Parts: sequence; C-alpha cells; structure tokens
Amino acid sequence: MKSRPTPASSRRPGEPPVASRPVGPTLPGGRTVSPPAGTLVSTVPAANWSAASPRRAGDRPAPRVPLSPAAQRLYDLGEITSTGLHFPAPAHQWMDRVHSDHLHLTTPITLDGEQALVVTLHGGAGWFSVGRERFSPRTLAEVIAAHPTYHGQPVFLNVCNVFDNRVPGTVFHPIAQGLADELQARADADEAWGLDADVRLRVIGGSGTNLSQHAGRLYTASFVDYDDPDTGERIRTFEVGPADTFYVFTGRRRGEERQPPRALPSTFAARGRPHGSSIPPGAPRTRVPADFRPPRDTTRPVVPGQPISRADRLNARLAMPPGEYDDLLDEMREDGVSAALLDNHPTEMAALRYYLTGAAAFDARAAAGDTEAQSIVNCAYSALRWLPEVRPPVYRPVRADLVDGRDLESLVRDLLATRHLLIGSQRSSQRPEDGAIIQFSAIGWDISGIIGQKGAVLVDATKPYDLLLVLEDGLAPGVSLISVQAA
Repeated sequence: MKSRPTPASSRRPGEPPVASRPVGPTLPGGRTVSPPAGTLVSTVPAANWSAASPRRAGDRPAPRVPLSPAAQRLYDLGEITSTGLHFPAPAHQWMDRVHSDHLHLTTPITLDGEQALVVTLHGGAGWFSVGRERFSPRTLAEVIAAHPTYHGQPVFLNVCNVFDNRVPGTVFHPIAQGLADELQARADADEAWGLDADVRLRVIGGSGTNLSQHAGRLYTASFVDYDDPDTGERIRTFEVGPADTFYVFTGRRRGEERQPPRALPSTFAARGRPHGSSIPPGAPRTRVPADFRPPRDTTRPVVPGQPISRADRLNARLAMPPGEYDDLLDEMREDGVSAALLDNHPTEMAALRYYLTGAAAFDARAAAGDTEAQSIVNCAYSALRWLPEVRPPVYRPVRADLVDGRDLESLVRDLLATRHLLIGSQRSSQRPEDGAIIQFSAIGWDISGIIGQKGAVLVDATKPYDLLLVLEDGLAPGVSLISVQAA
C-alpha cells in the first residue's frame, strides 16, 4: 500500500529514481522577495506549535497530593490546554505539534452536564507514553489528581486504543478502566476531596484511534484501505465505522467486580456532527486490524504451560477486584514464593492463586464463554510452566460426606469432569473428614508457596484418566483408595 504520489516524485513503471533538485526559496525559482512596506504592527504565530505552551501562574501540583518521582516527571512533561492537559513528546514530534494545534481549539466536552477534563497523550497495551517514556495508569492518576483544576469531574482520555475492537457494542480498553480504578482509589483515600460514598469517578475512552480536528471536534476511528477509483492505488485513511465509538468506564472500589462500560454516540465529542469520510462512494475498502487482539472466546480445554497473549494478562488483572492483584503478590511473598518468579511472571502467579480460590466457578464461567474467567484460567495454566514438577503419585482426598452412598467410580469421573486443576499432596495422609483418597499416577506441580500450604501439589484433570483400582477400606476402615492413571 502506498500514499498518493506528488508530481515531483511520480515515475512510470520501470523508470529509475531521479534525484531531487533544489529550486530555491521561491516559486517560480529565481524570483526575489520584496520586504513589506510600512510599520510592523504584530507577528503571526507559527502554523504549528513548536514548543510546549508556557505554564500558567497557578499550574502547580496541589499541595495535598505528593507526587512520586515518575508522576513528577510526567507532570513536568505536560502543558495546559483550554480544556485539560496535553503531554507532547519532549522532542515535540510533528504529530504532537498538530495535536497541540487541535487541542487548543477543542470545545468543552460534557458528560451528564459536567465538563470533562481532556487528557491527551499516547497509549499502548497497558501503559501511557510520552516520547519513549512509559507511564502506568497509576502514575497518570497521580498527575490528574494533583492538577489544580481537577475535582473529580469526568476525564476524557484522548488516547488511541491499540486493541482491535471490531465488534459493535463491545470494547477492550484496559488503560481506561485501569485509570478509572486508580482515580477512584485516590479519591477514596483523600478526605480533602469530600466525595460522597456513592460518587464514582468516570473515564471516557474510545474504541479505536482518536482523531482531533481543527474545528475542535474529536472522534475515534479505524484505519481503512481503499482503492482509488481514478488511479487504482491502495490508499490508507481513517473512517468512523460501526464499532467506533466512545465508552464510559466507572471506577471500582476494593472488592468490586468490573461492570461493562456504557456506550456513547460516536459523535459524542464532536458536538453531534458525524465524521466526513474521504473515501469515494462505492470504492472497495478494507478495515485494517489494530495492533493487538482483545480477549476472545477461546476453545477449551487449555493446556498446562501454554503461552498467553498480552490481552489475557491485562484482562486477568482487570478481572480481579481493585487491590486484589497487589494483595495476592504480597501474600505469595510472605509464603516464600521466589522474588524472581514474582518479578518475571507476576500476572500468571497471581492468576493461579486467584483461580484456586474458586476453581470450579471459574471453570464453569469460562466454559460458558466469560472472557474474564477465560483469561484467569489461561494465565493460571500458563503459570505451571515455571513451577517445579512433582513425580507421581499425587494424592487427592475426598470428604466422607461426598462419598457416602456414592459409587466411587462415578464419583471420581464426576470430579474430573467438573474440576480442571485439582489440589492434592505428595503424601497420602488421612484427615478425619476424609472418606476416600484418589491416587493419581501423573506428574503434578508444587504450589506450596502459591497457596501457602506445605506439600500442596496441583494435578491437571483436563486429560483423560483410566480407573485402575478401587480398594474399599484401602487405607483405613471407612477410607477407600481409588487409583487412576492418565490414559
């Protein structure tokens, strides 16, 4: 694909390139420029901003909000616009200069009658960026909370979404939800804000690439390739398609599950005016996929040690209530999980511990197509790649109340059918409440530190097993031994 050529660079097929030649500072070449006559009254500013706007007198972090070093760095990179904050690259790349022009003309954006703070910078898969520097949603929340004009109003996140949201009515925007959660946490922890208990902070984010226009209108759009009907060339441009719109992400408090974001019209930030398409009517067009796929409904069962996507990692973290992820990592550190394992694979280890708090429920939700549960399960299975293997046999106790009156073979098969990862142990020690012990002749994984239980072993029950032996009273009176082996 190539862009429309200019006359100076046009060549016929098969012709060699021709070196460019200077024509001088005027057209036609050789003309002289006469200085203007009269008295200079004023100068016209440059068409594009070549430097950050000067800070206003009151543009200092709020004294009640101490900034971390990363947040202070990000704050220093920002500039004030008429409606919010802009973070151009330090080198002021040409696109950031164009954004500065547009953003100084952006008209106020309101949500439910309240004017939003427009925050503009680049976004990635899990981070924000200014130039080559990356910043987390937590760091950006620090900066927004410290801004003197911020008091809990909606934040319009003028950031491109790098995930391929092509299904109308659905969106995956982890940094928008992450920012909303972090702002909510800061507001709840700071009594100076004076927010009521039922107030939730909101962040508005788009499903695609955000566009700003000189008329002060903002859109979110997709890249589209089309065939020029005059030249036959393939040209890439923007178009607001059926899935391109804005969403409201609501901040969560500790222990709260994620709620689906509220969809807004695609013209929400454009005063109701549709985006005009530059594609000729009837021209064939193809939507260009974005950089990353969002979490999708995946085929089960999953495989121990399987690779996972960036989207799965982000989705698994968002599937946990706010604060849960950090708490899980802290608990595993206290239980002796190695620092290297938690530093290199934190999401997988946290997801495994979280999954094991309710494995049956997560498996049922995942089988029903719940993408949040699927991401938790996928990350949990991936974590097994880095855990020590345990040679067979592995023992799994079954409570007596589950054994009474049951056929032991059907009991085992039902257990294998409903639980995909089972917690067992390396020893066949009997508890008073046990009515049977299942002996697995299969490799397991040591999860002692993961769940804080010495000798705990994880067994994969997704693979088919053959029942080898059932011994009534095999271990003790009233305690049966059931031996199974991978088929």
